Amino acid sequence: MLNAMLHRRCSVLSLPAPARVRSARPFSMAPVFLLPGVCLCGMASSFLPRHAFFLTRKCVAGSNSYIGPNIPSETKVKTLLSNKLSIAAVLSAVMILSLASVTKAAAADSIPPAMPRGFSATVSTSLITPAWINISGKFDVTRYKIFRAGTSAFSGYSGTGRAASTRDTHAVSAYDAADNTSIQSGSGITATSPEKTIGTPTIGAHALAFYSCSGHVAWLWRTLKSGGISTPSMITQASGSTLLTWVGRGNVHAFTSSTFPMDNKANTSSMIGSVHDFSPLWPNSGEALYASRSAAGGSGHIVTAPMPKPDEITLAAVEVKNGGVIQDAQWNSVTAPPLTSLSVTTTGPATLVAIWVGDSSAASVTASPNNGFTVIDSQVLAECSVEAFVATKDVSTAGTFNVTWTATPAQGAHLWLVAVQNHS
Repeated sequence: MLNAMLHRRCSVLSLPAPARVRSARPFSMAPVFLLPGVCLCGMASSFLPRHAFFLTRKCVAGSNSYIGPNIPSETKVKTLLSNKLSIAAVLSAVMILSLASVTKAAAADSIPPAMPRGFSATVSTSLITPAWINISGKFDVTRYKIFRAGTSAFSGYSGTGRAASTRDTHAVSAYDAADNTSIQSGSGITATSPEKTIGTPTIGAHALAFYSCSGHVAWLWRTLKSGGISTPSMITQASGSTLLTWVGRGNVHAFTSSTFPMDNKANTSSMIGSVHDFSPLWPNSGEALYASRSAAGGSGHIVTAPMPKPDEITLAAVEVKNGGVIQDAQWNSVTAPPLTSLSVTTTGPATLVAIWVGDSSAASVTASPNNGFTVIDSQVLAECSVEAFVATKDVSTAGTFNVTWTATPAQGAHLWLVAVQNHS
C-alpha cells in the first residue's frame, strides 16, 4: 500500500520515472538513502542533492540487504505520508533525518588524547607522588592512569609504603570521555629518598651565667631593664638538637609558668619533673630543669631566664646535638656523701648530662664527677649565690649509668642525671 501511495503521489507530481538501482558501493561515494517499504523513487534535482538516492529494503528481489546508514523507520515515513505531505516534502524529510544519522555517526569520537608530558615525582623515604602537565585544549580528557612496574591505577594514586631507596619506573596515559586512550608518556625512573643518616648524640654548645644576691649593682640594673638573665651567645646546630636549661633561684616563688626559659630561636621549653626547693637548709630557694627536645639553632643563640625582680640566680644551657628524645631523667637529693645520682637507662647511643647543685654556704666549693664524666661549666662562688656544676658523657651502647660526685667542703646536694637519645 505504501508503494502504491508513493507511486501515486509521484505520478500526481509528474516526477521523473524511478531511477535504476545502483549496485552496492562504499559509503564514501555518493550518499545512498533507504526508504523502507518503497521500491525506488528518483527525485527531481530541484529539491534533492545531486547523486542522492533512496533505496528500498527490498531493492533486489528476495534480498533484505541494503546500503546506507541508519534511516527513519517505516512508521515515521507512514506518519509523514498520512499528513498528506507532498512526496517531495516526505522524501526531503527522510533525507534530512538520514543526513542527521550520517552526521551523528561521523561525529563519533575516535581520536585519542595527546600524550601527557612533563612527568615528574615528589619523593620521600616512603612515598612517591607522581605529577605531570595536564592536557588542555580540544581533548576532552577526563582522567589519567598511572603505570608503575606492572601495576596501574587511575589518578589519585600515591606510591605510599615504599621502602627507602626503592627505584620504580612510572608512566602516565590520558583517557577522554569516549574512553580513548593516549599513548603512555615517556617512562620515568623515580626512587624514594634514602633514610636520613642521623649522627649519634653528642655534646654541643653550652654556656652558664649567674647573678649573686649582693653586689653587682650594675648587673642587677641591667636585669631589671632586660627582664632576665641571659647566657653568652652560642653557635648551636641548625636543627636536630635537644636543649637542656637548668635554673637555680634564690626565690623559689619566682618559678612560674611566665618564667620558663626562652631563647631567640623561637624554641619553647617544658619542665622535666617539678621545682625542687633546698629544704631543709634553704626552703625558700629552689631549682628546676627544662628541655626543648627538638630545638632550632644557629649562630648567636642566646637563652634567657626571666626574672620578675632582682634575685640570686644561676642559668646553665647545654645543647645535645643529634638528640630529640629525653630517654630517661632522674633527680635526687642527698644530705651527705656519697653524692651519688640515681641511675638512668639507655637503649642505644646517648649523651648523659649530670648537674650537681650544692647546699654549702662556704666561700668557694669544688665538685668532681666519676665514671668518665667531664665538667663543662660551673659556678663555684657559693656565698650568696646558687652554685652548680655541669658534666657530660657520651655513651655508645645501651646500658644503665650513674655518677658520684666528690665535693669540698663536704655537703649535701641536688643531683640530676639525664640521658638524651635520638629517634633512630
